[in-house]
Amino acid sequence: MGEIDRLYRRLDLPDFGKFEPSLRRYLDSVADYKKNRLPEMAPESRLRVSRECRECFERWGYST
Repeated sequence: MGEIDRLYRRLDLPDFGKFEPSLRRYLDSVADYKKNRLPEMAPESRLRVSRECRECFERWGYST
C-alpha cells in the first residue's frame, strides 16, 4: 500500500485517496495467497526445455 502511495506521489497522480479503499480490498482478498509448489522437472525434460528455449533464455538472461 505504501509503495503504491509513493508511486502516486512521485508520478503526481491525483486521487490516491479514492483508489485506496479498492486497493485495500484487493490486497485483503489475496492476503492468504501462497505460491504454487510444483514437483521438480525430470532431468530429460529440463534438458529439452533448455535446448528448445536456449535463444530466449540467453536473450532475457534466464539461467538454464
